[in-house]
Amino acid sequence: MAVDLGLPPSGEHGFCDRTKVGEGASCEPSDAKGNWEAPTVAACVAACVKCPRCHFVSFDETYGGCDWFRRCPRLLQARGKQTDTGGKHATTYAVRNPDGGLAALQLPEAPPDVTFGGL
Repeated sequence: MAVDLGLPPSGEHGFCDRTKVGEGASCEPSDAKGNWEAPTVAACVAACVKCPRCHFVSFDETYGGCDWFRRCPRLLQARGKQTDTGGKHATTYAVRNPDGGLAALQLPEAPPDVTFGGL
């Protein structure tokens, strides 16, 4: 069984895994990862909070990529190119604790009210 990373509240450089555009956007019970459009890291985290499957987000400020993950056993570094939805300049945040409760995060801005996939 993989053990999830203990990430600092301010996040850590790297991304959990590759995702494809539109993957897991509705946060279905069968989804283990996905991505959303989010203009800021705060919007990315706010979307994750509304998706009970989401425990980690990797946000790429350069491309506005917001990838979410149920598990993140290790952080990857993009070498020379970005993933389908970004990744080269991503920072990953643990949004939930292993027990599913919300983690204490230090974000550069307050989360706005966002909606996705009908949630």
